[in-house]
Amino acid sequence: DLMDQAKADQRSSNHKSAAKAFKKVYSKSSQFKNEALNGLVSSYIEMKKYDEAEEILKEEIEKNPFVAEYRTWLSEVYMAGNQYVRVLETAASAEKILGPNKVVLKLKADAQRKL
Repeated sequence: DLMDQAKADQRSSNHKSAAKAFKKVYSKSSQFKNEALNGLVSSYIEMKKYDEAEEILKEEIEKNPFVAEYRTWLSEVYMAGNQYVRVLETAASAEKILGPNKVVLKLKADAQRKL
């Protein structure tokens, strides 16, 4: 199926094709929406399409403001794009929802070291 194809494309570093497939799954499947979104964002990061990743995550955050996972992924996008202040801001908002979290704490520590 399309999700399997997207994952296979991503594993073989065909991120353009993976992003296209993940985007289709994301827009059409509620069952695999989060997994497809994560794959899409990962492919965008690999292609250095940080603006596209940021845009789609901000849309999801607007629709689902209490899903900290989206904020964590957005922090990872900012980290990949060397936007360390934004990493700290976004990670802090994820932390308010999650409480202390290993992934968020690592993102914050990594960003603080880069500043």
